[in-house]
Amino acid sequence: MAKKGFLGTLFGGGGKRSGGSRASKGRSTSSKPKARSSALKRTSSASKTTSQAKRQTKTPSTKRTAKKAYEKPMALMPVTIKDHRDKNGGHHHIVVDNVDDKHVSVGLTTHSKKGKNSTNYKCQTSPLVDGKESYMRRQAQVAPKNEYYNPRNGKMELGDYNRAQEYGERAKKKYLEKKSKKNSNEVPNT
Repeated sequence: MAKKGFLGTLFGGGGKRSGGSRASKGRSTSSKPKARSSALKRTSSASKTTSQAKRQTKTPSTKRTAKKAYEKPMALMPVTIKDHRDKNGGHHHIVVDNVDDKHVSVGLTTHSKKGKNSTNYKCQTSPLVDGKESYMRRQAQVAPKNEYYNPRNGKMELGDYNRAQEYGERAKKKYLEKKSKKNSNEVPNT
């Protein structure tokens, strides 16, 4: 029989192996913790599948995506956008109409509220075509044309365009009423 070294006796390398040696006893006892760890692995893999299932429920359903595919395309109206000089430096305006060498325009902003919590009208798409959320001021203004600069083209949804026209008509009517009162109050010089 060949001599076994220290490592050979521990790991059972070379020679006959007997069932009663220390090395074989060590192997049989080590198999029990492996069974426990495999059971733990099974429970952790089960928890992974439940967390994966939770993630899948948060994704949008196919009904929503299918609904978007069948929506009719948006009707976009071309509009003229100019910046208006004011005390704050200026911001974007949609030019709606002209009256007496003045522009009737509606202001655009990215804020949902103005002043004392008065809400702005939310546009469906940004008229500047920049992908940002855009809001329209609910009160249009009539100002001289020389206060406007940087003209460019934009696009608005038909519903937003009609709302801008409504605000513009209201401001134009108010301006013309104020102008007619001013003319009627003047006393003719004799």
